[in-house]
Amino acid sequence: MEGKVGLIGTIEYVVGREKYPATHTTPESLELHKLFATMVEKGCTHVVMEVSSHSLYQDRVYGLEFAAAVFTNLTQDHLDYHGTMENYFQAKKILFDSLPSSSWAITNSDDASGPKIVQGTKASVLTYSVNGSSDVSAQNVSLSINGMSFCSLPSCRGNYTALPISRTIQRLHILAACSAGFALGVSAASINTGVASFSSVPTAASNGFSPLEVGRLLLIMLIRRMPWRSA
Repeated sequence: MEGKVGLIGTIEYVVGREKYPATHTTPESLELHKLFATMVEKGCTHVVMEVSSHSLYQDRVYGLEFAAAVFTNLTQDHLDYHGTMENYFQAKKILFDSLPSSSWAITNSDDASGPKIVQGTKASVLTYSVNGSSDVSAQNVSLSINGMSFCSLPSCRGNYTALPISRTIQRLHILAACSAGFALGVSAASINTGVASFSSVPTAASNGFSPLEVGRLLLIMLIRRMPWRSA
């Protein structure tokens, strides 16, 4: 029996091995639940999704219970809709404010909004960073003609995990996905394998920091660690 993981994001929706063009980063509520139903019918047990600030403000994901939520950064991408940076921030914070105590709130402590967005959350908090002190951080960074390698140190878990990188992908992408993997109980071996096999995905983000890349990498990690896999 083969288990599957679903993906919902800006570029496409993925149900197991099937791919569909995305109509929205986060679909409208009715479409979203239809997509969830299709995923269940196709044997999906987990879903990785990009939750847009628009969808949070419009209550498209209202009532959903997330096992973990990841904050990447706050830029000026959607001020045409939100009007001000504070409104944009508060829209994103809806997700973290709604997390139950059984969930994880994972945040980028290198971003000025990172610590603030998890203030008041009921969830357990896990931080990641490249430049600062955090639960998960980049150590022993090495660059070569073949790409990048470094280690992530999840101090909250007390273990030291080597992460070989075959391509030069932004370390924050990888640390965000690794943090979610650690929080969700993905093994170090599965994280290593997922990172090593990952390739960058197309992104519409002008600054090159794509939440979809984080989601795609986490999807690979989850596939690697599912109980239905023999290895």
